[in-house]
Amino acid sequence: MSQIKSFLLLPLFLGLFLLGGPSNVSAQQKEIFVDSKCTKCHSITAAGIEKKKGGSEDEDEDADDGEKTEPPDLSHVGKDHDAAFIEAFLKKKANHVPHGDAKSTAKHKVKFKGSDEDLVKLSAWLAAMK
Repeated sequence: MSQIKSFLLLPLFLGLFLLGGPSNVSAQQKEIFVDSKCTKCHSITAAGIEKKKGGSEDEDEDADDGEKTEPPDLSHVGKDHDAAFIEAFLKKKANHVPHGDAKSTAKHKVKFKGSDEDLVKLSAWLAAMK
C-alpha cells in the first residue's frame, strides 16, 4: 500500500517541483551570468540585465587579440544557437559566424571559467532566449 501511495504522490511532487522550478532555475542562471562577469561585455535586455559601462575594454589573459567588435545583446541568442553550441563557444571550442558571413568567424573572447555544472545551466538558459 505504501508503494501505491508513493507512486500516486510522485506526479504531484514532480508537478509542484516543475511549476516552482523554472523561476528558481532562471534566477540561478541569471546569477551565474552576472557572477561570471558576462555583463562586462553583454546585456540581456529581455531579462533586465544591462551591460556594465566600459566593461568590454577590460583585458583578460584568455582574451583573443582579434579585431574589436561590439558584443551583442543576448536577448535572442537561442534563435540561432542551441545549448550545445553555446557551451562549446564559451569553452572556445566552436567558432561563431556573425550574420552568416563564413569569412568572418570568431571564438568567444574569454573562456568560461566557472564549473561545468554552471556552464551547462548557463548554456541552457541562453539557448532558451528566443
